[in-house]
Amino acid sequence: MKNITVTLDEKMAAWLRQNAAQRGISVSRFLGDLVHERMREARDYNEAKRRFFTHKPIDFEWADGHRPTREEINDRARAREDLLRETSPRKDIAGKDTAGET
Repeated sequence: MKNITVTLDEKMAAWLRQNAAQRGISVSRFLGDLVHERMREARDYNEAKRRFFTHKPIDFEWADGHRPTREEINDRARAREDLLRETSPRKDIAGKDTAGET
């Protein structure tokens, strides 16, 4: 074990002492646990990032053979039309509502 001196302002030191006391552990142990937790989070994050970047990117095949332009992707009016088309009740040739029928 290594001893380290830590300088804290009064408010931070009070918070640290109070939280350590609530857990029934020393301030030293509480700080050690906090640092250990941050180390674990960093290790897990770096491992997840490494696993993510080991996968080859997906090469999408577009239905009509070309990628949509930025304008096509962000065409909100078209998206609203498509959404309304999907959520509106379907009508048969005579104009009758066919929602719920199979």
